[in-house]
Amino acid sequence: MDIVMSERMLKFVATPQAMPDKRPAAERRRDFDEIYANYAREKAAEQAARCSQCGVPFCQIHCPLHNNIPDWLKLTAEGRLEEAYELSSATNNFPEICGRICPQDRLCEGNCVIEKGFESVTIGSVEKFITDTAWNQGWVQPIKPRRERPASVGIVGDVRDQDAATPPMPQMYVSIPQAGGTQLSLAIKTSGEIGTVLPALRRAISSIEPSIPLDGVRPLTTVVDRSLDTRRLTKILLGAFALLAVTLAGVGVYGVMSLSVANRTREFGVRLAVGAAPQTLVRLVLREGAMLAMAGVVIGIGGALIVTRWISSLLYEVSPTDPLVFASLPLLLAAIAVASCLVPARRAAKSDPLAVLRSD
Repeated sequence: MDIVMSERMLKFVATPQAMPDKRPAAERRRDFDEIYANYAREKAAEQAARCSQCGVPFCQIHCPLHNNIPDWLKLTAEGRLEEAYELSSATNNFPEICGRICPQDRLCEGNCVIEKGFESVTIGSVEKFITDTAWNQGWVQPIKPRRERPASVGIVGDVRDQDAATPPMPQMYVSIPQAGGTQLSLAIKTSGEIGTVLPALRRAISSIEPSIPLDGVRPLTTVVDRSLDTRRLTKILLGAFALLAVTLAGVGVYGVMSLSVANRTREFGVRLAVGAAPQTLVRLVLREGAMLAMAGVVIGIGGALIVTRWISSLLYEVSPTDPLVFASLPLLLAAIAVASCLVPARRAAKSDPLAVLRSD
């Protein structure tokens, strides 16, 4: 047996390392297949035969799965591919992945003892070949548990069982005897009103266990609404204070801009006296007021972007930087500022220059 093994293995001196052929780029552009073609059966056996079958297999030691690499390389060299696949998958649940993306150059192939001087055995490519062959030949068997259980395991979608605003958390569903406790809640989907379904529901539960009372029956919309009561109250209060703040800001802007224009009545009278057109005065005031309003809007938006991160926890499926809010409120305040300039500016433009000058 040792003589036969030595005849088939230890070919690294006479056989150079040969990777599978790389497919041309023009061919690869037409599909999503592998970059490298697969080994032919003879080529895979030839490359597997380069293994030195060393007494201390460093390739196996440095494999995270401690795969029995030398033995399945030997079986591949002997053409016993089904046995090679069974051995390679014995400690590895995903050999089709390891043969492709596992960093062999730093693990098994990087620690091959013939790597210095003769280049390492192409372990990953051989593993990919025998695994693909196993799939093509139907040798791959589904993994079965040691003992079948009557229970079934499934994956369900996210459930918000605390309240509608709390993000879903990973959960495990178990049977009532496992969970314990005496309180049981049922979620039932109906097509009619709850009042018409409730008698039938009571009868169905009573037929199973007459001692179980049925109370706390309410539609899902009520459950969701109650879970959002605190946030709804907070939203109403914030909305009321925000409306009050916008109103006060509008009144304040109007008052400040009106006072600023009113204080320039003498200036406007002088301009009118030297020949300025009333429309020119109105445009001048509006331009200056618009510039001040835009400066305030820019500063306000910057401050709002900083402050909104503290209220994000109070919002549910609403962005704290809602574009509609950030666009409408600045425009409203800018319009108020411009309007507050327009009214006194038009009044000053219609005034009698002589009367204004005599008043001083």
